[in-house]
Amino acid sequence: MKFETKLAFNIFILGLFILLIVFFVSYEYNYKVNLQNELNHSNSIASEMSLNFEQLLIEKVKINQTLSITPTFKKTLKKSNNSFALLSDIKRTEIINQQNKKWKATQDENDAFILNITNNSVAQFLKEQQNNLPGEYGEIFVTNKYGVIIAATAKLTTLAHAHKYWWKGAFNKGKGAIFFDDRGYDASVKGYVLGIVIPIKENNEIIGILKVNLNIMGAINKMILNTHNEKYMKFNLVRSGGEIIFDNENPPLSTRISSYLYKKIQTGNKQAFIHENSRANQIIAMSEIDITSNNNKTHIFGGSFESVDHKKGNSGESWYIINYRNQDVALGSIKKIRISILVTGILLTIALAFVAFMISKLSTKPLKQLIEQTEKIAKTDFSTRITITRNDDIGLLGQAFNKMSEELEKTTTSISNLELEIEQRLNAEKALIKSEAKLLESNKTKDKFFSIIAHDLKSPFNSIIGFSSLINKNFDKYNTKKQKEILGIINEGVQNTYKLLENLLTWSKSQRGKMEFKPEKINLYLLSKDAIEFSSQSANSKSIKLNCQITKNININADKDMISSIIRNLISNAIKFTPKNGEVTINESLIVDEKNKEFTKIIVTDTGVGIPEETQAKLFQISENISTEGTDSETGTGLGLILCKEFVEKHGGEIWVESEVGKGTLVCFTIPK
Repeated sequence: MKFETKLAFNIFILGLFILLIVFFVSYEYNYKVNLQNELNHSNSIASEMSLNFEQLLIEKVKINQTLSITPTFKKTLKKSNNSFALLSDIKRTEIINQQNKKWKATQDENDAFILNITNNSVAQFLKEQQNNLPGEYGEIFVTNKYGVIIAATAKLTTLAHAHKYWWKGAFNKGKGAIFFDDRGYDASVKGYVLGIVIPIKENNEIIGILKVNLNIMGAINKMILNTHNEKYMKFNLVRSGGEIIFDNENPPLSTRISSYLYKKIQTGNKQAFIHENSRANQIIAMSEIDITSNNNKTHIFGGSFESVDHKKGNSGESWYIINYRNQDVALGSIKKIRISILVTGILLTIALAFVAFMISKLSTKPLKQLIEQTEKIAKTDFSTRITITRNDDIGLLGQAFNKMSEELEKTTTSISNLELEIEQRLNAEKALIKSEAKLLESNKTKDKFFSIIAHDLKSPFNSIIGFSSLINKNFDKYNTKKQKEILGIINEGVQNTYKLLENLLTWSKSQRGKMEFKPEKINLYLLSKDAIEFSSQSANSKSIKLNCQITKNININADKDMISSIIRNLISNAIKFTPKNGEVTINESLIVDEKNKEFTKIIVTDTGVGIPEETQAKLFQISENISTEGTDSETGTGLGLILCKEFVEKHGGEIWVESEVGKGTLVCFTIPK
């Protein structure tokens, strides 16, 4: 290890050790302080939510108290109370019982006896209140001071209510008190209901009782979900008995808190605490809603476990807010502090190591420079020199080194110049040979192209001109059979000329780089069928059967025009060199090369005359004029196969021929999947 590196490494290790000690001490201190702050914060959150709930319940009471002070209420109550006050206690009880039995026995809600209660002016007022706040109210009804209903929004189970716990709680022995009836699940509204029972007074005397059943879950949902955060914080509203009223995941009163939390509620400990579990540690705080407490002196909170129309009612339990906060998220700030201390310490340690490294580097720089320059001389770089800024022994050593380099450079200059000149001449000679080869190839290509234009394009036109002149002069002399024969020859010449022109134009565009390569998803079967249809007339003229054995649903990613041109050329060549009554078949298969890359292999097979082995190697070279007449003396240029090779290679594939004279030919090409 180099001296400067070793010194820097030792300083880095020492600094890292000090950093770790400082880090752990500061982290432990900050963790304890932040944890206590977060516990206190959770207590504050739970207390604040508890106060919000209490305020919500008080607001509901105030809203519904306004219903009881209307003149219509009091007038109707006084009239009812006066009618019962004139009776003796025994007679009053007898009449109330009779009316209650009649009420229970009457099932028709449109009966005059029922409508007298559910459709009077007070009942209509209560129904309007229901309609103004849809979903807020369940049943609303009013009893006189003897517990008999005088108005209701719907027919209830009973008419008399003075014996019920909530009526007695609100009457409070004539003193009157707001009574919260925690009914649990109420069938009348199909939801969680909290009944608010309000005594109606005049001159400090109770003249009636108003009972309002509220569907409280809507208000609870809105309040809790406004501060609910799944990743950071959530709330439960629970009874002191452990049943969960709200948890945002399950129906009310269908689940319970854990036995651990239940015990915490029973102990009355109001301090937040850490609860560890397998998923994530949580900071939990609980706060009793004071208005629901048995110790509250202004309101009474309670209920009955079950009655005719509700289930899981409150049996003397108060409500608690439980706040859950993810400990890791809550203590995110301490993690940031930890990371900040760690990063700062590492940066300081690295900086200290860097300073030590630079000091040691400066002290060893002259020797290091001498070593570097010596290595350059060993590599025959005699132009190197040492910059001398010192007058000590190292400075003298540098002067001696520079003198040695100067002498060596003078000796080797002539050799270097000679080698440079030889290298330049060799490069010029290689460039000349390469240019000559390109020029020769270009001339061969041009000669081939001009040969096609001069001969192969001229020949079919001579035939077309000759036969068209012949039929023009002798049209009336020839019978229909002769006319069709000559026109068939002209048609064949025109088609062959068109194919030749098409290949020439395509080849010309390819050579000039004007042909765009646009790969897309194409159906190989449909493309092959189109090519067979295109060549069907030529095949029919020789009674050759064209077979398409391509799988119907096979697709390839390729340039449609190029692949179409390849298949047409190969089928055309196969027809050309296949005698009458032969067959041409196109099929495909999937192959994998040595690099596990998949290709679609397309094969055009014919039962033709075959190709000699010495000719096969020249088929795809434009410099070789390989053009052979077909079995019916068809002519060609050999340009089609040149195009096929260029288009296949454009796709990253290969094309080759497998043939034996007299046994037919297979032309295969591949396209990457």
